[in-house]
Amino acid sequence: MTQNLRPAEPTLIEPTSFRPPRPAARWHWPALPWTALLASAVVGLTLFVIAYLSLARSVALSGEPASAVVSVQGLFAPRIGSHWLLIPGAHRVHAQATGYKPFDAQITVTSDTLQAHTIRLTPLPGRLTITLSPVTQASVWVDGEVAGKAPGTLATIEAGAREVLVEAPRYLPFLTQLQVRGQGQEETLAVKLLPAWADLTVSSQPTGAQVSVDGKLLGATPLSAELLHGERKLTLTRPGYKPWSRVLKVLPGRAVDIADVTLSKADGWLEIVTDPRGAAVTVDGRYRGESPVKLQVAPDAAHRVTAMKAGYEPQSANTQVASDDTTDVTLQLVPELAVINLITQPVDAELMLDGKPAGNATQRLNLPTFEHEIVVRRAGYATYRTLITPRKGVDKHLRITLKTAAQMADELAPPPSEPAPSYPAPTTSAPDAGQAPSDKPPPLSEAEQQAALVMAQTVPPAALEALAAGDRLARRSAPAPASAGQLRTSLGQTLLRVNGGEVVMPGRPPVRLARPFYLATREVTNAQYQRYLAHHLAGAAEGQEANNAQLPVVLVSWEAAAQYCNWLSRLDALPVFYQIKYGRVLGIHPDAMGYRLPTEAEWDWATALSPAGNPQEYPWGTGFPPPAHSGNFADRAASATQNQVLDGYDDGFATAAPVGSFPPNAQGFYDLAGNVAEWIHDTFAPTPAAGLDPLGPPMAAQHVVRGSSWAQADRAKLRALARSAGVAGRPDLGFRLARYAQ
Repeated sequence: MTQNLRPAEPTLIEPTSFRPPRPAARWHWPALPWTALLASAVVGLTLFVIAYLSLARSVALSGEPASAVVSVQGLFAPRIGSHWLLIPGAHRVHAQATGYKPFDAQITVTSDTLQAHTIRLTPLPGRLTITLSPVTQASVWVDGEVAGKAPGTLATIEAGAREVLVEAPRYLPFLTQLQVRGQGQEETLAVKLLPAWADLTVSSQPTGAQVSVDGKLLGATPLSAELLHGERKLTLTRPGYKPWSRVLKVLPGRAVDIADVTLSKADGWLEIVTDPRGAAVTVDGRYRGESPVKLQVAPDAAHRVTAMKAGYEPQSANTQVASDDTTDVTLQLVPELAVINLITQPVDAELMLDGKPAGNATQRLNLPTFEHEIVVRRAGYATYRTLITPRKGVDKHLRITLKTAAQMADELAPPPSEPAPSYPAPTTSAPDAGQAPSDKPPPLSEAEQQAALVMAQTVPPAALEALAAGDRLARRSAPAPASAGQLRTSLGQTLLRVNGGEVVMPGRPPVRLARPFYLATREVTNAQYQRYLAHHLAGAAEGQEANNAQLPVVLVSWEAAAQYCNWLSRLDALPVFYQIKYGRVLGIHPDAMGYRLPTEAEWDWATALSPAGNPQEYPWGTGFPPPAHSGNFADRAASATQNQVLDGYDDGFATAAPVGSFPPNAQGFYDLAGNVAEWIHDTFAPTPAAGLDPLGPPMAAQHVVRGSSWAQADRAKLRALARSAGVAGRPDLGFRLARYAQ
């Protein structure tokens, strides 16, 4: 195969003439009504401006401080000087200034024509630098909040008036008011703390006593120490000596010097035992309790111990005891004997004495002078029982005739009910025709004679003749009145006449006291009661002697108080009020004018009514606690023995006070509030008796107790209408006398 390698024919390029390119065609505005459009826009904008201006309100916005830059955020918020034209509604405002916290919050524009808002910026916190002496560290509080420690700088203290407190142990607090400028500026405070203690020096005789303050042991005497300010209890103790203590008011920087405290030797102990037990024990003439008893007494001194018990001769012994030692004292009591002559019918009746057979009932007995139970019995007869207390130097004669069972049942039948008294004017009725007038009372039945014998056990010899006449004793010569409107008993007790009236108390049925009565001005005293029962001992109340002659008698049951009233009635030749048989109160003689206990209505009249006859909340009037010297209540003097006392009240008596120690009430009666509570005649019922001259429900075990006492501070118990029930005697319970005037 043959390849053709010849070159190609050459291309011919021919010249041509130059022609420049033609320019592009120009853009032309569309053919629109531009003039009309522009006019419409101007009109629309004008209408918008007119509408905005008609709705907008001129709002003045200013900032504090004056350098603050204020702006209003939004698409359209025209400003003219310090005024913005804003339509009503919410607008966000921003303000800022150097040294202040930025402000960014909404404000509300109202429809008011002119409005103004002031934007107050909060300064940035400042710094507080504290220098401190003399201590090296203290705690800092700002406006009551923990802020840090001093000395040093507190970096963020809000601007404004601030209360700064600096405290360190054993120093007085430093408190000041400080104006903080803020804006990052620094304040300085120089703090000098003052000592909160005082120097204490204590010495004692003998030395070596342990010194404690508020229970914390500081050392032994002689001692120098520091005491923090305030009220402190300083105590010195040493074995074999009594503790010594004192409350100190320690002032900062003022030295306390307790020099040469003389410690007293510790008390010794007397352990006193008597045979028989239960004797009243006195040491150096002061009642200290009942045997067996262990007592503290002064050491290294002679003491006289005396034991007394009803029915026994008093026994005494002299003794001495060393400090912090115990001495045993044993006293053997010798019975005190007295004679009781028993004459019985039938003659072969059997005698039981204190529960033991004692042979034939008719015999002469020599008995200890304490209470004995005598039982006389024989087959076919009702057994006779009685209690009798022999009296030294008095031969008692008892004639006892046993009754058949049928006769005794008749005697013990309850008395018939008596009609209500009509209180006629006193008259003297003429004797029946053909009957010679007589001053003698009607004869007594055998049962009444026996009842009189039972009662004779507690009546002094001077009243035995009056007692023999029984409950129906004829009135002879009653004590003459001390003056118009009052009378005195033969023992000198004063009673005031009360003519009565209406007694209307809140929450209680009304009472009318139509029958005049007398009410004792004072409570019965130990001396007055011991004229009736010589061996009565009130003992001690809360460690305080209660046997003083002028103290109110206490530890007396309601029945014993009623028996005292009958005894005094006989002594004053008055018909007795209480029906007493076989040693028990079985009823009353409502017409009798003998002495008795006050009724509850009479007590209300004397205590719960003001002189104008209006009810009063308390015996002293109104208001609690009671005014000073209102009475003897549980007060500061009784705080050692009573759980509740009247704060701030001090009557000076820890227990009972002599009767009449405080001013009388407006009616002239003493101690109706405080001192001792008092027995009332009425049997206790939930609601006090009402009506005309009420004497209360029928006889029952519990009787009403009225009035407050030295042991009470409770507001409810001190009210004039407070009442309770009782049976037995109490260390804070006594009584006073009352009787009818006609």
